[in-house]
Amino acid sequence: MASNRRLWAYLLASFIGLAGLGGLAFYLNAPNEITQLPFYQKYFGAAVNTSEVTTPLSAEVASPVMTTPVVTTRDVTTNDTSKPLAAPDETPIPRPETGLHTAAINQVAVTRDGRLLTASDDKTARLWPTTNTSEPLVLRVPIGARGEGTLYTVATSPTKNSAVVGGSTGIDWDSAGSVYGFDLATGKMTGRIAGIQGTIRVLTYSQEGRYLAIGSGSGWLRVIDIDGKAMAMDGAVCQDMLVAAKFLRDGRLVTACLDGTLQLYDAGFHPQVSYKFPEQQRPWRFAISPQEDKIAVGSLDTAKITIFSLADLKPVTELTGDSSQRGNLSVVAWIGDSVFGAGTYGNAQGEKYLRVWNTNTQQTREQLLAQDTVTDLTPLPDGKLAYVTAEPAIGIFDPNTTEVTTRKRTIADFRDAFEGVFAVSEDGTTVDFGLQQKGRMPLRFDLTHRTLVHEFPSRSDMHHPVIPTALTHWRNEAHTALNSTPIALDQNEQSRSVSSLSDTDSTVIGADFSLQYWQKGKLIWHIPVPSSAWAVNLSKNGRFALAALGDGTLRWYDTTDGRELLALLVNTDERWIAWTPEGYFDHSDGAASMIGYHINQGKKDSPKFVSSEQIHERFYRPDLIGKAILENAPIPVASASDVKTVVAEHHPPSVRLVSWCVDKQCTDINSVDEIPKTRSVDSAEVTLRFALKDAGGGIGNVVIRRNKATVDTRTLHSSELIKNRASESIVEEKVLLEPGDNLVTVTAFDADQTVDAGEAIRLPIFYNTATPDAPTLYIVSIGIDQYAAADKLQKLENAVNDANGIITMMQDNSKNIFSIVKPIALLNEQAVLNKIKQTLIQIAKESKPNDLVVLFLAGHGTSIDGRYYFLPYDAKLNGNNINEINKQIKATSLTQKMLSDLLSALPTSRVAVLIDSCKSGTFAALGSVMQHSSQERAWTGSLAQNTGRFVLAGTSNEQEALDGINGHGVFTAVLLDGLNGKADQELGGNRDQRINIAELLAYTRQRVPEEAHKIDPTHAQNVSGFFAGSEFFDLSTSTQPK
Repeated sequence: MASNRRLWAYLLASFIGLAGLGGLAFYLNAPNEITQLPFYQKYFGAAVNTSEVTTPLSAEVASPVMTTPVVTTRDVTTNDTSKPLAAPDETPIPRPETGLHTAAINQVAVTRDGRLLTASDDKTARLWPTTNTSEPLVLRVPIGARGEGTLYTVATSPTKNSAVVGGSTGIDWDSAGSVYGFDLATGKMTGRIAGIQGTIRVLTYSQEGRYLAIGSGSGWLRVIDIDGKAMAMDGAVCQDMLVAAKFLRDGRLVTACLDGTLQLYDAGFHPQVSYKFPEQQRPWRFAISPQEDKIAVGSLDTAKITIFSLADLKPVTELTGDSSQRGNLSVVAWIGDSVFGAGTYGNAQGEKYLRVWNTNTQQTREQLLAQDTVTDLTPLPDGKLAYVTAEPAIGIFDPNTTEVTTRKRTIADFRDAFEGVFAVSEDGTTVDFGLQQKGRMPLRFDLTHRTLVHEFPSRSDMHHPVIPTALTHWRNEAHTALNSTPIALDQNEQSRSVSSLSDTDSTVIGADFSLQYWQKGKLIWHIPVPSSAWAVNLSKNGRFALAALGDGTLRWYDTTDGRELLALLVNTDERWIAWTPEGYFDHSDGAASMIGYHINQGKKDSPKFVSSEQIHERFYRPDLIGKAILENAPIPVASASDVKTVVAEHHPPSVRLVSWCVDKQCTDINSVDEIPKTRSVDSAEVTLRFALKDAGGGIGNVVIRRNKATVDTRTLHSSELIKNRASESIVEEKVLLEPGDNLVTVTAFDADQTVDAGEAIRLPIFYNTATPDAPTLYIVSIGIDQYAAADKLQKLENAVNDANGIITMMQDNSKNIFSIVKPIALLNEQAVLNKIKQTLIQIAKESKPNDLVVLFLAGHGTSIDGRYYFLPYDAKLNGNNINEINKQIKATSLTQKMLSDLLSALPTSRVAVLIDSCKSGTFAALGSVMQHSSQERAWTGSLAQNTGRFVLAGTSNEQEALDGINGHGVFTAVLLDGLNGKADQELGGNRDQRINIAELLAYTRQRVPEEAHKIDPTHAQNVSGFFAGSEFFDLSTSTQPK
């Protein structure tokens, strides 16, 4: 009776919850309740062994990704699942985020509308849009250390816009597997099925959507009756991992297990017939023929596919690979009369092929498909074939045209990097590495100069990995030993890399989940790493251990205690981002969002993910990045100010579009799917109505951008926050459009202006205007030689000349670009703070979206805590110490925040901010080139990122300011040459007689250091330039001959 009550309680609980499974909720540890029920014993016998099967695997399949890649078959678990965590750790976890998968893709499924959904070792699932260029929707599950969160399998509902995913999921906190359900419209978790015995290896829906089958690594099979809200089957069905399952149209179910069993069940899930494969021909994936009378089964061990009759599971024929190839045919698909097979099948060079058999004509053909293991194949509704690989890559093959389209990994592949280029300088600031496997396609990253280059000279201080002779069995093995002393590795872990100084005196060992450092035969530290350490190295000075990880990152560690100092992620397009454990980061152009922080929200709710771009204002600090290596010490921050505390405690509001209006005609938006892909309008203005909802952190500034340029920033007052029934505050804003394409985005900050909500609203609009107005050029040129505080600030020689020179040059070179030029010069005593502000405010009122605004600043400037301050004529510097002076500067200068707000109020995105500041006297603090240039990068990059405008700056020292070139400062002299045409004619300019911002940036970056060196060889003046907008624009016409 008590058991029956427990069953009904379980079934009643199942009526609530998971939308993705038709309203079925999930019940934790269900088998513990159900194993005593009579029906359970009738169909599945007495209690079964629920522990994970640990049948030893051969060395060739035990490795997650080998030099010659193979299919992964082992389960990744934590070290001790007998003592689970109470719940997922909610400490923010830094994760690379490039838009694509960063580790092997294990499976691909097709949604009912033809999109692809993939599951990956990188602990995400991704829903791919139909267009090859769009970014996928990321589905995130609760994750933990080591393998927790790794996804092996995915299935999409045939009747709903939903899916389920699973893998090494739930093991850390439940000691049992969990399946997570998702709404594919939002990407949000809708619930979970818990209590599965072992890691989740197989998920599949019946064709009418009634049943969901779940297979595990322990050979357990659970079938859930979604419509009946009951469990139709639950028990162990094989002696090893369940690797595949599919429903037939008539309700029958076919399963395959790694123990060699192929099993057919009837529609009532009673065993009908089975087949046992011989040893060394274990099944992996299978495919059903279109008529559902045959099944093709791939092999994990051989290049062979076996065809069976589905009437009795008797072999009909075998399809074999070409004898000249090697590897297995483990994954299979069946389209029309053709059977497709792939896996590790390929040539000696590591290229992987798709083999195709026509079952009618017996003809075969092959197609080069990948450079790594093909991990899954699935047919598409249009007759094409989708595939995924361990590279990772996702692609589509057209059998009719043989056309292959693919999206490949965009991060470095560090497998076996020690075989090629992987070296570090003695001081740790320079590292050579390859973007491709085995250290190919080498690059050099120089942290001091913030450069990433292809061609670089050899250096005697670069240390390459040295393999110690006393270390044995270290390469892709689990029984590594140092001087015959066994190296302790975690469960299911293998050693991947090693490097030493002076043979075994100091040795670093990289493995799947950890990094170890040994000195003189003694273990100094043993730390976890987020993914496999495919290559390791040590700097000659012994201070740094470097690891090249499977997630595409390079990591610097302190050899004294194993503390991580710095991480670097380089994309294959050579964008990069570097960050410290405290969360401060530096990045190249276009790389602001390449990392983020995953925050678990318990077992049942969708994790949060905060991109680095969402915290750019606070944590973009290039001036602090170098300190991590040069000073080899943690960056001092307040305990409440490190990135993990900030992203965990600061919650931006949710933002959703309610409606958008053109000429008072409004279109209501009830879901994200209703936002138009692109809408053409004839009006120069649209009105947005959007709803904000406090997520616990309050509601701060609302930021509206057009084509990445901020066009409106508002602080909403409590009187404006009129709430609807859903406790949302409705806000209405007008947005001016520029001719052509406009991508309008809206975000909002928390009340402390710390974390924004990302691009919560994205509305693409095309403004259709036949005759756009000719643009106006506004020039605001500010030059200050003599300051009111003359006793505090050294007189400059060139600032006024510089400001006048910019106006003259821009006026003379505006032919055929601008209809009107409006120059405004603010020189010396005219350049008081209030006048500067009012000038820009007035331009914001009268300018239009297609106008150009050039703001030139020449005078004294400084950086304090990574933020820039330009000193107007009336700046005050009273004080007896640097702290008092800094306080005065902050109160009386044109601050970076003030300048950002003024630029953001301009209706045009075509804004160029050109700054020639002199850092002398009070501000000429002693420091390295790196310190000065990185301080400049900090504020220029932040200003450009926050406003979406072009910012170009050069900070001169005292000698350069005095000497200059032809009556101008070095930076301005080069700037004028570039604007006069040299930027178009030299250094890769396109010679179209117009100078755009990209050409000007390239020209000044090359020429300014060269000219500064002529004046002061001891000082390296560099240029910092950033543009976070979406379209390069012209600044002037050239007077140079073609």
